[in-house]
Amino acid sequence: MGPFSDDATLVWLLLGLLVLIGIVLVRLSRQQPFPEPSFRYGSTLLVVGALLAMGTAARGRLVSTGCWRCCACWEPSGCSRD
Repeated sequence: MGPFSDDATLVWLLLGLLVLIGIVLVRLSRQQPFPEPSFRYGSTLLVVGALLAMGTAARGRLVSTGCWRCCACWEPSGCSRD
C-alpha cells in the first residue's frame, strides 16, 4: 500500500497539480517578452482542470447515492431496476 492507494486521493492530487501549473503559467506569463502563448496555455489548463474537477465531483456524488449503473433513478436506497 502506497501513500496514494485510494484512487480518489490520487485524482484530486493530480487535478491540484494541473491547476497549480495553470496558475503558475498565467502569473509568470507577464514577465515574458511574448506572454500570450503561455497565458493561453495556462488558461486552457485551468479550464480543463475545472471541468475535470466538476466531473470528478459529480461522479463521486452519483456513486455515493448507490446507483451507478443507470441515470434513470436517483434513489439513495439503490437502483430501482434491481
